[in-house]
Amino acid sequence: MIKAIITFILLFTLDNLLVIFFPIQPLIGNYLVIPYLLLIGLCIYTFYDEKNYSFWLALIFGFIYDIYAANLLGIYIILFPVMTTVIKRRLVEVTPVNFISIFYVSMVGILSVEVIVYILVRTITNRAVSVWEFTQYRLLITLIFNTFLLAIFYLPIVKFLRPKPEKKVKTIMMDNTVA
Repeated sequence: MIKAIITFILLFTLDNLLVIFFPIQPLIGNYLVIPYLLLIGLCIYTFYDEKNYSFWLALIFGFIYDIYAANLLGIYIILFPVMTTVIKRRLVEVTPVNFISIFYVSMVGILSVEVIVYILVRTITNRAVSVWEFTQYRLLITLIFNTFLLAIFYLPIVKFLRPKPEKKVKTIMMDNTVA
């Protein structure tokens, strides 16, 4: 659990460092790119979580994400735990854990979060951003950028979040057979 908390702190920090120090905006012009390494980490951890810690981590880091990055407080504190719960209840048992399935689940999660945030921001703040502008200037480039982030950081995140396999110990039975 401590290893997962440290990993999520690093992912949250890396999300913010990518925005601050990686010159994305000058390279692509008017497009708005949002890195979601924390969300990708939550999707990966939900597959490996056996004790349902992913819900609580999603709640805590959703709150931190709300405080730091959200225009409307309360969006990510609801979306992150709901997303991890849906993944845990509907996908973990039927989906194999590999890069393709993690890629699919992460991209659908990012797409869902972005669309819900767009709808809420547009409804509550009454900003005049059309669906086409949102899709063209934010959604597609965010999905593409996070695809590259997932390809780069998949193995390190899995290495930190996957539980260590238990060692099988051979025991000697009473009748001198090895189990």
